[in-house]
Parts: sequence; C-alpha cells; structure tokens
Amino acid sequence: MYSINYGTLGFVSQGESHKKLEERERELSDSKLLIQQHEVHIKTVAESMKNLEAKKHGLEMQLDELSEEVANLKAQGEARTRARMATPENRESKKWKFSFFSGK
Repeated sequence: MYSINYGTLGFVSQGESHKKLEERERELSDSKLLIQQHEVHIKTVAESMKNLEAKKHGLEMQLDELSEEVANLKAQGEARTRARMATPENRESKKWKFSFFSGK
C-alpha cells in the first residue's frame, strides 16, 4: 500500500498520493478557468480597441472635411475682401488716404 515518490525519494501512502493528485487537479482546473477568463477579457479588449480605432478613423475624416471647409471659407472671405477693395469708391478713398499721408 505504499508507493515511492521519486520527487522526495520517500515513501508516501496511497491516500496521500490521492490527496495530492486531487489537489493538483483542482489547481489545474482553477488555472484553466483563469486562462478562459483572461481569454474572454483579451477578446473584449480587442473588440473595444477595434471600435475605438473605427471611431478615431471617422473623427479623423471629419477633421479633414472640416479643415477643408475652413480653408474654403477663408479663401472666400479673402476673395470678398479683395473684391471690395477693388471697387472704384475704395480705390478713391485709398488715393485720398495716400495723398493725405504723403503730403500731396
């Protein structure tokens, strides 16, 4: 009824061996459960990352569109300002201001 435990080179009863075996099986089962939980967590995090990357991409596209729109609006504003300054009455007022400041 005794078996040799080669790890400690001593004699161990069959009951003790059975208890150790059950303990190791519980540890293995607990470890497997922990691994499964970690795998689920990793999958969840990966899905969240994928969703965040998609949102980031969408926001970057919106930013590009808005930047382009701002550039177009600035260009329109500058063109309107140039057009206003090019009117005959504005040219005359500029001549007057120039002649006033130059002493002519």
